[in-house]
Amino acid sequence: AKSVMRTAIALFALVACIAAYRCPDPLSIQDPSLASTFNLDQFLGESPYYELALHDYTQPSICSCMRSVKTLGKKVQTSGDPFSSSVNDGSKTPVVVDAPEILDNFTMACPWGIAKLQPKIYISPLSFRQTDMPGIFYGHWDVVGKMPIPDTVVAVGEPDIPGAPYRWALELQCVEELGSAIFVGINFYARDATGPEAKRSFDEMLAAAERHDIQQYWNNTKASLRQVDHTGCQYNEALGVDFERFGPITLE
Repeated sequence: AKSVMRTAIALFALVACIAAYRCPDPLSIQDPSLASTFNLDQFLGESPYYELALHDYTQPSICSCMRSVKTLGKKVQTSGDPFSSSVNDGSKTPVVVDAPEILDNFTMACPWGIAKLQPKIYISPLSFRQTDMPGIFYGHWDVVGKMPIPDTVVAVGEPDIPGAPYRWALELQCVEELGSAIFVGINFYARDATGPEAKRSFDEMLAAAERHDIQQYWNNTKASLRQVDHTGCQYNEALGVDFERFGPITLE
């Protein structure tokens, strides 16, 4: 997967050359109510999230049917952990805590919508360390090595039935080097892939993005905000064992 890592780093560097902004303070873009109301069990839920829209250079446009299955993993000790030492640098900086990590089994079908080409499911396993700030995590992705990926749950869709899993989750990741943002990823995750509930979730997330002023990170960019049509999508179950890790995909 070295070619993928080189590609990812090159993409981050390219964005750094273009971007003239820094990553936002997580608390400045997060719904203030989440500091006291964020519930990890409701965030994880029992059903997957389907990505309805994205701003993310790591997800090629030839791919679709993105899905995120979040579960709790093992407890992670922070002692000697590069995540803990690299983020504990200020009173408002999230600090990694000794708690179970969040495992994110993220998949997408590639290529999608190209005649005579059978898509494969590509899996991109992610993990997120919990911090002392609710809904704010530090992610890990093998493709970029030990580089921490700060992740903020900007807002959530409260369930129609109290205590049920959140209907949607709007997330933003931002990586900064030398005072400039080198990567910004925005994910519109919803429990429903299609239909009226999916539209409701998308509309609410778009409104939340504007309310918390994160639309600025996709406005005036070539990638913009890409919506994902899940009509006819195939996921892990549909394609059986015909899947590979993210490694085989390159953007070269």
